[in-house]
Amino acid sequence: ELFALLKAKRRELASKYNKPPFIIFADVTLRDMSARQPKNLEEFLLVSGVGTFKAKKYGDDFLQVIAYYLKKRS
Repeated sequence: ELFALLKAKRRELASKYNKPPFIIFADVTLRDMSARQPKNLEEFLLVSGVGTFKAKKYGDDFLQVIAYYLKKRS
């Protein structure tokens, strides 16, 4: 379920920035994000495929999705 939410956010950002979704993050990165469930930018940087540039540009968007998912589950 979290993977699907992250894919939806990626699709939204890809449309916003007029880029292919895989340029935002690859599926393997979204899967690692789903497994790690980072709670801040420091943890987000530990996700495979996330560097400083992408963490700064997209981190808050994806962290909000993860926080929403975790809150909904608790």
